[in-house]
Amino acid sequence: MGLKPLGTILLAFTLPKFADADAPAKSAHSNPMLGIRNVFAAFGASSPALLFATLVAFYINFLDDGFSTFFPLFGLGVGLSLVAIGTLKGIKSVAGIVVRLLSGKIFKVIDFRTLNHLLVIGWSLAVFVLPWVREPWIFVALFMAMGLARGLSRVTSATLVAEEKSKDSAGIGLASGIYNMGLDAGALAGPLVAGLVARATGVP
Repeated sequence: MGLKPLGTILLAFTLPKFADADAPAKSAHSNPMLGIRNVFAAFGASSPALLFATLVAFYINFLDDGFSTFFPLFGLGVGLSLVAIGTLKGIKSVAGIVVRLLSGKIFKVIDFRTLNHLLVIGWSLAVFVLPWVREPWIFVALFMAMGLARGLSRVTSATLVAEEKSKDSAGIGLASGIYNMGLDAGALAGPLVAGLVARATGVP
């Protein structure tokens, strides 16, 4: 395992420089986005569509990372093997990869804004019914559904952000920063809440 990060370090030294790497840096005083007040100001100046996309981004990682933390404990508790748990996670990942490749064709059939709402609802229902599932084939179906929902939700929410970027080129960095802030906040909160749920429900 230690060879992987070592190989990454060696690869980093061989990467070419970006075209603008030698360009003079802009003055930090031209548009300082420093301090917590500026963060709140940035959110306040953001469009409703960007804030909605950020909320979806938060929810995606909150639900996915929280579920990924909780399910291995739950799965072992209901008699699933580590191999079965790993296989289910692999199925979810493969479903997410495939559906992203097909997202362009899917958006031609159904508007991505409508699809975004349906995905959030469907994904939430899949996680909600999981504690009552014991049949292996139902586990497989639910994990496929969650993989599809996660993969497409990332595309639909990122598409919303891309639309906002196209409206105001000056705010490209801000839009990306706010959106990714939602992803990081969800990744932080999800496992914490999952641990509290596991403790409250007596999962060893």
